[in-house]
Amino acid sequence: MISPAQWGYNYLYFGKFGTEPILWRVLSASGNAIGDTDSLKQGEDTVSNKDAMFLLSEYLLGQDDSEYKGIVFNKNGTAYNGSNAQTWCGELLTGFTENEQNVVLATVKSDAASTNDRNLQFPAVDNILSGDKVFLPSVEEMKNAKYGFSSENDLIAYHDGSTAGDWWMRSAGTGKSVADAEYNGDRTEYKIYAKLANAHSYARPAFNLSKNDVLFVCMADGVKTGTVGSTLTAIESNLSSEWKLTLLDKSRNFSVIETEAEKFAGGTLTLHYTGAQTDPNEYISTIFYDAEGKPAYYGRLKNLTDEVDAEGRVELTVPAELGEGEYTMLRQSHGRWRTVLPPAQAMVNSGLTPPAPAPRA
Repeated sequence: MISPAQWGYNYLYFGKFGTEPILWRVLSASGNAIGDTDSLKQGEDTVSNKDAMFLLSEYLLGQDDSEYKGIVFNKNGTAYNGSNAQTWCGELLTGFTENEQNVVLATVKSDAASTNDRNLQFPAVDNILSGDKVFLPSVEEMKNAKYGFSSENDLIAYHDGSTAGDWWMRSAGTGKSVADAEYNGDRTEYKIYAKLANAHSYARPAFNLSKNDVLFVCMADGVKTGTVGSTLTAIESNLSSEWKLTLLDKSRNFSVIETEAEKFAGGTLTLHYTGAQTDPNEYISTIFYDAEGKPAYYGRLKNLTDEVDAEGRVELTVPAELGEGEYTMLRQSHGRWRTVLPPAQAMVNSGLTPPAPAPRA
């Protein structure tokens, strides 16, 4: 499972801001609902904190229609609830697909009192998040060493890849100001300050992701789409820390008839399927996992362009280097760039009992 990697962070591509995919930093392999009254929900169902991941956008987002950089936090006070910043976070969900929105958890959370390095006070607020799916982080969270922030200088963030900017947190100060992170006057250190709530700063949103709906995880650049055919490609074992998710899509009925197949390295495996959706962007793909549950080989087997492709068969060449304990997952996928949305996994046991399908980072 993806973890913060102590603290060479891991990252996920998820959703879009405008036309650009959003890169998220994995702060924790558990959610941020760590208080006694905090909770996470998916619809009417409560989700345990250990079944979530807490993510923060890597880059600064947000721009209103003014000449200033970023967004106004609140024109009528310092409260996060009912603020322009809270509304902006909610609207960010419109850049997520329906499946992506479904796995973003509703968060209920109270913030404890906190201070910055110069003892500026940010009072406690009960239920500051009351079902928010996307939200700004708090000073308490951004001072948490468990999330990788050993100093305020670790909060530096960029809005165009090279230029650092100011960004809001949801924590109000004691006057007319709200917490933000920005450079000090001579731009030598990044610090938490209090900024007038009706001023402009960028946003760095956060959310909790349901791990129960993540089918598997692959390196964003480790699996190449390649050409359609029976030959599989080895997934590169590189040092990339950027990942893409495959989410379970329960609305489809794709299935594979075979549940077991004799494994023979270098041979041809024939599998029959039903219930596929057809479209020029729909494919049947396969992944072989190794004994540790990590994806080892990938290939697109068939483009489902015509209605007659809703059922049929596919053939694949079993990699000659296939080791003991490796097995295959056949899936239908839509030709998206980062977040893959198959209908459901169809496991075909091709050797020993398969391990859990979630590969470890």
